[in-house]
Amino acid sequence: MKNIFFKKGKMNQKRSKLFIRFVLLNSHKKFNLNPKPSTLNPLLGFTLIETLIYALIITGVVTSATIFSINILESQQRARAYQEVQQNARFAMERIIQEIRSANTLNTTSSTFDTSPGFLSLNHEDVSKDPTVFGVSNYILDIKQGSAATSSLTSNDVKVTSLIFRNLSVTNRTKNINISLTVEHINPDNIITFAASTTMQTSVTIRDQEDLP
Repeated sequence: MKNIFFKKGKMNQKRSKLFIRFVLLNSHKKFNLNPKPSTLNPLLGFTLIETLIYALIITGVVTSATIFSINILESQQRARAYQEVQQNARFAMERIIQEIRSANTLNTTSSTFDTSPGFLSLNHEDVSKDPTVFGVSNYILDIKQGSAATSSLTSNDVKVTSLIFRNLSVTNRTKNINISLTVEHINPDNIITFAASTTMQTSVTIRDQEDLP
């Protein structure tokens, strides 16, 4: 009798184990306790990184090209401003030198020396040029000869910030005049690109020395 119950107990134990195993297997399938590895395309992440790298490279190239273009434009503008200043100063200085050399005498009483803006008056044999006067008005260097209208020697793109005449003449010997001229580019907004200026200085002797002993 005991053997019968023992065998039945063993069978029940086996059935319980089988049932538990069955439940575990079914619950594994139902809740997917061990899912399969993801089948995502590994190239998708690589493509995104590549796109970001390309975007960064293109941005860098465009930025560099833009900065380079701006630098070229600024250099060109700076060169034009300096050229404008040089041309005006050179033209004005050459005209003053020419008129001093061709003058007969220096009107010391009508001239202003050693200060800016200076004023220079010259006598000429040619009535149409007598007197020849140089002066600055509204930062523009002007010349007036005889009864003719005043004309400008510098353009509206520049301004004469300093004009000084110095009388270096020696009595009964030479008539010599020293000229100092400073010209700047017009730059109301203080843009460094247009910050150009030049100063020229020279001494000129009146060639006509007939009135000297």
